[in-house]
Amino acid sequence: MTRAQIVLTPNESKKLIAKAVVAMDVVKKALEKGIVVIHPSSTTYHMIEYITGKRPERVWLIGMICPRGTCVEGLTQQAFEEDKYEEISDPANFPFSWVFRKGKLEKGWKLSEILNEMGKEDVYIKGVNAIDVHGYVGVLIASLAGGTISKAAAAQRKNGFKMIYVAGLEKLVPTSLKEVVKETGRDKTKAAFGIPCGLWIKNESCITEIDAFKLLTEVEAIPIAAGGVGGAEGSVVLVLKEKDEKIQEALRLFKEVKGAKLPNIVLPDCQMCHFPGCNFSGKSMEW
Repeated sequence: MTRAQIVLTPNESKKLIAKAVVAMDVVKKALEKGIVVIHPSSTTYHMIEYITGKRPERVWLIGMICPRGTCVEGLTQQAFEEDKYEEISDPANFPFSWVFRKGKLEKGWKLSEILNEMGKEDVYIKGVNAIDVHGYVGVLIASLAGGTISKAAAAQRKNGFKMIYVAGLEKLVPTSLKEVVKETGRDKTKAAFGIPCGLWIKNESCITEIDAFKLLTEVEAIPIAAGGVGGAEGSVVLVLKEKDEKIQEALRLFKEVKGAKLPNIVLPDCQMCHFPGCNFSGKSMEW
């Protein structure tokens, strides 16, 4: 067996995972003959580029964790403000999903409408905010209406389409999500930096860097360290293990995603924001 040691920054991990998910047979089949819905997020961003050859335009990130706290990306916040927090604030009317029908990107779908059309051969892809070693994924929910994940999960139970969850190892938490979910929720949160969030959890597998290397190159990826400085904050150190020819294939893949970047994040203007329940709305923040 040959071993190689590599370092992936969070953005590089996101691109690696995106390539692997788009290459999955169930996704390729749905892109060819059915419907693929991709919830916009930093982890799913590069999937659009791999499918269409172009980077997404306009709103591509909804909820986020940023230096000031749990927040909504600026372009999304602007759309909410223009809508006066009415129609599109309802997760059922969420208009920002990337919807592919037989490989063609379609715009203007409300989430509830496209979910109702999806069947057993279709796929919904969702980035998550947390994973644990017990096999659970977790999604932060800022909406009082339960968030888009609640709508998607309910539709999946009814219609039977495939749900694929994705996250880099940076989102591995040292707790049991099944236990800590009890500590979340707006009714239990007296103070919050940004929007107080609940946590939606499910016992479900999640595609990480480990799965991505296995899917794309059949190489075993073993996490041995994490963290970093100088732009490598949140990075993961992996040992790749397989026969030499497979390791060389994995290293070519590694070099392909090396240097991956996300577009600049637009932070909302807290003074101009009226997001329901956010502790910073209407205030001038120093950070």
